Amino acid sequence: MINAFIKRWFPLILWLGVIFFFSANPDPYRFLPTAWLKPFNVSDKSISNLDEVVGILVHLSEYFILGFLLFRTWTWDRSIKQNDFTWVLVFVFLFALSDEIHQVFVPGRAFQFLDLGLDMIGATLGALCFRRRTRVHSR
Repeated sequence: MINAFIKRWFPLILWLGVIFFFSANPDPYRFLPTAWLKPFNVSDKSISNLDEVVGILVHLSEYFILGFLLFRTWTWDRSIKQNDFTWVLVFVFLFALSDEIHQVFVPGRAFQFLDLGLDMIGATLGALCFRRRTRVHSR
């Protein structure tokens, strides 16, 4: 029973914590290795543009994983119902909104509608990927 609970909920809870941890940092990209800049051969002027691209990819990726894990947890022991996808996206939207509001209180961070939109795109793709994976495996 506890083992099933951990398998079902632990990845999702852990990932929500990871998102919160990076959101609470004034410079969330400081954890990236400096070697990620070398292939781009960038100057100081273009680093801000590169940070924007990395930021877009990070938002899409972290919320892709969230959408995937949430859909997995939501439909753990049952078949997927028609409105499950909607409920997953509602939860992700509320979490992403709270994350953006949280960033207002972090020095150097701000609420950005673009980030909220990227979060929803990533989560939608992640949930669709899980739903597609589940349908393929059930055949």
